Amino acid sequence: MRKLAIPHKVQRFKCEQCSYSAKWRAHLKAHIQARHTASEEIKWFQCEHCPYKAKRRSHLKTHVLGRHTSDDNIEWFKCDQCTYKSKRRGDLHKHIRAHHLPNESIYWFECEHCPYKAKRRFQLTKHIKVRHTSAEAIKWFECDKCQYRAKVAFQLKLHTRINHTAPEDEIWLKCEHCAYKTCRKRNLNQHIKTKHVPVESITWFKCGVCGFKTQHECNLKKHIETLHIADENIKWYKCEQCTFKSKRKYCLKAHMQNSHAVPDFSTWWNCEKCDYRTKRKHCLLMHKVRRHENEKSVAGM
Repeated sequence: MRKLAIPHKVQRFKCEQCSYSAKWRAHLKAHIQARHTASEEIKWFQCEHCPYKAKRRSHLKTHVLGRHTSDDNIEWFKCDQCTYKSKRRGDLHKHIRAHHLPNESIYWFECEHCPYKAKRRFQLTKHIKVRHTSAEAIKWFECDKCQYRAKVAFQLKLHTRINHTAPEDEIWLKCEHCAYKTCRKRNLNQHIKTKHVPVESITWFKCGVCGFKTQHECNLKKHIETLHIADENIKWYKCEQCTFKSKRKYCLKAHMQNSHAVPDFSTWWNCEKCDYRTKRKHCLLMHKVRRHENEKSVAGM
């Protein structure tokens, strides 16, 4: 293992088989086991409640917390600045860094190829891999059941779950109040909050200018930005190729993708179950998970 120097005299441990680097040697060892070790050589950590298994003990703990531990038995880590809470201390730290630190206190990871910057190193690494790495230089994540391949691991996981996992093999999370079920804990929590929490028990985010209120802080921010901030005080995200501008970065990204897409994104990916289409494969995968996952269970009954 060799060390790679980065700004501020911080030494990082560099993987000799790919571009990954880590602050801690243990993280590099975990990376090598996860990415560069044959499956038969790995010591798997098996869940005692379901078929799930993981290469890292911490991943198994996260799985058990998320899938097999009731909320009543969990020690929650709560944010002291908003209503956010998490089962993991590390996630709380990430939340505070992302939402409550002033920009001048954040160490930004900046892309050397474009104006993009990120609060977390893995986000910059992912950006460079997707946007600035040629196809021949990428280590692809390949499906062992078909010809699909992806630049990012989670896209392959989504593909496998959607296309190669039988309904009876899915780990379904069921609502205790109705027949709703989903494969994603986040979706179940959102469903319960929206459908089964009494109005008087909901934590509302209220606008200080008008009567608007919402269950989601991000929606309140969008509301204020859209209706109560003068145009001259808004940070606009402007297109470098035309006159388009937006108050939201994701809208600019969508505009760039739809109006100025490079040839790699010129192919439309169509959903076979509805009229949805997109120029990005992973967006189609996410659409299927969010919109059609329950249809999969019905079809399998």
